[in-house]
Amino acid sequence: MPDLSRIGNRPIPDPAAATELLLRIIGRLISLFVHEMNNHLATLSETAGLGDDILNASSLNEKNRLKEMGTLLESMDSRIRRASSLVSTLDTFGSHMSACSSDADVNRAIEELMPFMTKVARQKNISVSVSSGSKVPHVFINQALLQCLIFALFENASASTDGNNTLKISSEASNSHIRISFLPADCRSSFADGLPWSYGEIENLSMSLMPGLDILHDSDGIQLTIGIQK
Repeated sequence: MPDLSRIGNRPIPDPAAATELLLRIIGRLISLFVHEMNNHLATLSETAGLGDDILNASSLNEKNRLKEMGTLLESMDSRIRRASSLVSTLDTFGSHMSACSSDADVNRAIEELMPFMTKVARQKNISVSVSSGSKVPHVFINQALLQCLIFALFENASASTDGNNTLKISSEASNSHIRISFLPADCRSSFADGLPWSYGEIENLSMSLMPGLDILHDSDGIQLTIGIQK
């Protein structure tokens, strides 16, 4: 757990604890990637087996055989494209991670996380909708690290959202800050049982990444506020 000694009304950032949390979040993202990729590979393997059955089926004439194989190949192509898109998503995340702090695109950061967030949402039996502000400026922070923070908040919000509901994610900007909101989610307890990530750890991570980051979690949901440096 991070050191909760305080300067004024905020805890002193604990870089070691922040690094540990980042590694755990990255591990979670990789785990989701591997699980989804295994699903694609299993489906492709089953489809290939079905192709063998079609080719060896003596009851099919050539016209029907070609029709069945065409449908099968279309299904395989769709699955391969989905798997390729997932690989591209992880590759982009890795590219962000290896870069120095730069102008992070908040809307793009959320968009790139969608394959992972959609996977979590399916597991929780909820849906996700995203509303991106049209004039959200870039912020000076490593985009992959910002994505780790956004994903941790998303997982807590999804864990606090009842099944069959929609978790709404939105971004907006004012003259002084950018706000990312996760609604609806019942997040009244700072250390609620069953949440994937402790808010004490998340707060420590946010302060370690960038002084202008602030997190609010209450019965209305979760908000991540990013101060805009003039």
